[in-house]
Amino acid sequence: MTITFILTLFTWIFFRSNSIKDAFAYILQIFTNNLFTFSIIHLRGRGITSSLIDGCIAIALVLTFEWFQRKKQHALEINGFTKILRCSFYWVITFICLLYFGDEKMFIYFQF
Repeated sequence: MTITFILTLFTWIFFRSNSIKDAFAYILQIFTNNLFTFSIIHLRGRGITSSLIDGCIAIALVLTFEWFQRKKQHALEINGFTKILRCSFYWVITFICLLYFGDEKMFIYFQF
C-alpha cells in the first residue's frame, strides 16, 4: 500500500509539470542534499503560492493542537480559561476560517 502511494505521488509530478524536463528536475531536487537552501522564494518560483504555504502551516497548527488535546472529548475543550477568553479564541478561529474560505474553483479534472 505504501508503494502504491509513493508511485501515485511521483506520477502526480509528471501530470502537474509543464514538461518532462521540469518533472525530472523536480524529482532530482527531491533527492538532493540541499536541505539548508529551502526558502519560500524557491517555492513560489515553482508555482506554489503563499496561500498553499499558509494552508500547510494551518494544517500543522491544527494537528499540533489536536495532538495536545487528544485525551479530551474534542480539541476545543479548553478548561481553566475564563469564558471571555474562550469565546475570543473561538471567534478568532472562526474569523481565520472565513478569511481563508476563498472563491469557488473548478475541480481540476473537469478541465479535461
